[in-house]
Amino acid sequence: MERKWYLKVDEKTSAIAIFLETSEGNKLRISKYLTEINSAKKELEQIKKELDEAFEIFKQELEQKQKREVSTPEDIWKEMSSMDEEQMCTFFNALNADTRKQVADFVFSHVNMFSGPGPIFAELYNPETGLMERD
Repeated sequence: MERKWYLKVDEKTSAIAIFLETSEGNKLRISKYLTEINSAKKELEQIKKELDEAFEIFKQELEQKQKREVSTPEDIWKEMSSMDEEQMCTFFNALNADTRKQVADFVFSHVNMFSGPGPIFAELYNPETGLMERD
C-alpha cells in the first residue's frame, strides 16, 4: 500500500482538512480544518515550505553520513575528538558497524588513553555491541 492523501469534512463546521494515510495504515491530519480558499492556500504553502526544509535537513544528514563512511578512521577520530560526550556518542553510533569497528581499532591502537577524548571513548565503548553507550 502506498501513501494515500484524502480530505475529511468536519460535519459540524463544514471545514475541510487534508489527511495522509501512510503505507502502514496510520492516518495523520496534515492541515488545519479550514473553510476559506485563501486560508487553505496559505496552509498548503506553509506545508510545502516545511517539507522543503525537511528535505534540506534530510539531504544534509545523508551527505554527512556518506562523507563519514568514506573517511579514514583517523579522520573520523579527529572529527569526534572535537565533540562533547553526547555528540561523540551520537556521531559514532550513526556510523555503520564496519566503520565503527575500524574507528575503535584505530582509537585503541593509536590514541592516548590517559588524557583528552581517548579515555571518554574507552569508557563508553562497548565491544560486544560496537556502540558507545552512556548510562
